[in-house]
Amino acid sequence: MKQHLKYFYALAVLLLFVGSSSAQKVVSVYNGESEISAPSSATLTDGFHTMGPVRIFTTGLSYLNCQPLSSTPSTNQNYISTKIFKQPGLDPNNLSGRSICEVNETIQYFDGLGRSLQTVQVQGSPGFKDIVQPVAYDAFGREQFKYQPYAAQTGTTGNYRTAALADQLSFYNSPTAGVKATGYPFAETVFEASPLNRVLQQGAPGADWQISAGHALKTEYGTNTQDEVKLWIVNNAGNGAAASVYGPGKLYKTILKDENWKPADVKAGTTEEFKDFEGRVVLKRVWETDGRSLSTYYVYDDLGNLRYVLPPAVNENGQAALSTFDESQTIFDQFIYGYHYDGRKRLVEKKIPGKGWEFMVYNKLDQVVMSQDANQRNKSPQEWNFTKYDAFGRIVISGRYIDDLHGGQSGTNYRVSFQDIANGTAAYEKPDASNAQIGYSNDAIPQGSIGDYYVLNYYDDYDFVGNTFGQPGTSQAPAARTKSLLTGTKVKNLGNGTMLLTVNYYDLEGRILQSKSSNHLNGTDVVDNTWNFDGSLKASIRTHTVGGAVTTIANRYEYDHAGRKIATFENINDKGEIALSHLEYNEIGQLSKKNLHNDSQATTFAYNERGWMKNSTSDQFSMELKYNDGILAQFNGNISGQSYTNGTANAFSYSYDRLNRLTNATAGNNLGEAISYDVMGNIVSLTRDNFGTNNYTGYNGNRLTAISGFTNSSYGYDANGNLTSDSQKNITLGYNFLNLPQTV
Repeated sequence: MKQHLKYFYALAVLLLFVGSSSAQKVVSVYNGESEISAPSSATLTDGFHTMGPVRIFTTGLSYLNCQPLSSTPSTNQNYISTKIFKQPGLDPNNLSGRSICEVNETIQYFDGLGRSLQTVQVQGSPGFKDIVQPVAYDAFGREQFKYQPYAAQTGTTGNYRTAALADQLSFYNSPTAGVKATGYPFAETVFEASPLNRVLQQGAPGADWQISAGHALKTEYGTNTQDEVKLWIVNNAGNGAAASVYGPGKLYKTILKDENWKPADVKAGTTEEFKDFEGRVVLKRVWETDGRSLSTYYVYDDLGNLRYVLPPAVNENGQAALSTFDESQTIFDQFIYGYHYDGRKRLVEKKIPGKGWEFMVYNKLDQVVMSQDANQRNKSPQEWNFTKYDAFGRIVISGRYIDDLHGGQSGTNYRVSFQDIANGTAAYEKPDASNAQIGYSNDAIPQGSIGDYYVLNYYDDYDFVGNTFGQPGTSQAPAARTKSLLTGTKVKNLGNGTMLLTVNYYDLEGRILQSKSSNHLNGTDVVDNTWNFDGSLKASIRTHTVGGAVTTIANRYEYDHAGRKIATFENINDKGEIALSHLEYNEIGQLSKKNLHNDSQATTFAYNERGWMKNSTSDQFSMELKYNDGILAQFNGNISGQSYTNGTANAFSYSYDRLNRLTNATAGNNLGEAISYDVMGNIVSLTRDNFGTNNYTGYNGNRLTAISGFTNSSYGYDANGNLTSDSQKNITLGYNFLNLPQTV
């Protein structure tokens, strides 16, 4: 008997963890049952005893709630009913007694012209109400008002709601818990009075975003005037451009005004976009003030290829208002984007400001097979990244090639030479088991000195070189049809040079049932997945093995009847399952509450009329965001202020310039920051109360070179624009071929 009690007490300890009272069971008296179960934990109190064996176990928490399916479409309306089956073996002609967890139904009603009138998601809300999306048209067949969906509180499920607009307004006037009340649950559109039906104003839900409130998106249409837009023409050498001007009426002009714009701003805060008659954008101009604009020009060649992008720094109000340039100039290197193409209109050379030219080589199928950045070109011998494909265009090999054809000279452009080689070389590789290193042929470029293979991909079957995992170790039968699927991958560990193998096993739907991987600790990671009938992930078990030690992490997921995730469970090393998170939604599908660790802690969320998050509240931390209700109201989605409490109340107010760049942040304790920018958006000065001002005094293009003020720093960069030194931190950095830090 003592042995039995020891077993019970040990089991109670294993199953005991913090959770909600409904998930736990405390047992003090044995009533002769053969099994004792609880969703989360079972605790045996002192004095509990039994004369025979008893099975004590946890069933696992479940938050799923199902209701019988009830649907009655309106037969006096044109409609299409779409049913999604979430369980196998259901008879679509006999759904009597089925639940909404087994079948989801959506009914779309149409008028006699085939236009959608109403969409009903049957019992789709968390409270099992129909979610109704009404649609209405004006006399010209346009949607002047777009209505928010609502949860129907009355009526037969599945029916067409003849009073949908009145019901929708009633719902949002007195909404269910967690839904923001508004008398304007719709977005109004003002159309141009012409057959083009172009949008002039676009409102949004909420009183402040109605057309009459003046905070709608506004659009104006027209054409350019004389001398308003430069016409950039690529020179005959193809290495620069010169500017003239477009004649009047040669470009379409669109003026955009966001929700913050008001008539007194005139041009400030507006965006002008100019397109040629082929629909290509040639200029985007934003107005910081009524008299100061920032322009970005797009330059095309005679074939319509984008050749250059000229940002605000080289246009009016920038560092230099260019009228001509070529690629040898410093200002080109610092600010201008450049693109070169070959005779087949393939991008072969690309220049990003502050970074050296990047080269691309293509095979006969127009796939990029080699690329080289400035750092690789400056090495001796030069290096290239390469990619090889199979006959179906799938990437099978990628790695690093060391140029063994052109000697050790650095800095020289050998792109054309390699392109000539690629033109006469096979375009793809074939599986070749005789190549024990990679399992593929070596027919495509490059064929010479391969410095490293970084990624090897295998498809269609499991008979590839180096597959040490074999068949999946899972009770779920893998699919025999794996054609077109990625079955294996080898990825190089840059730390020690080993190739880490991953093998994927699939079901008949092409979903991964099991993935086996070797890890960097000379162990293995195995992930077993279980899928629901509708394709959502039901459970995932990860088994991590290193040096004989095994760690198992099992996750399980629950979804409500409409497919919204409602719970995530976790069980580590079979020590007992806990609910990591339990999610609740309001009646229109917004996340309203997140419960953590068996519901022991909760965070609630609230939103405004536009669906922007307003509040996040918990017992540890609470936050409120302000938009149109801040000290300096923002109607376009910028956060105008925030307040939060984590034991102490804090509040901040934010302001922006007309380009939506943050310029000031102030707190109630007289602390704050002020930020100024140049035309490229780089910070010029940063002032912090009680600390003084930092002046970002040096820029080489967009590269910060020096800071002066309460900190003093200078910086260095490599040919790819990577930061290589920071004097203030007294560090130097080195990078690998991925431009990721390798040494510090």
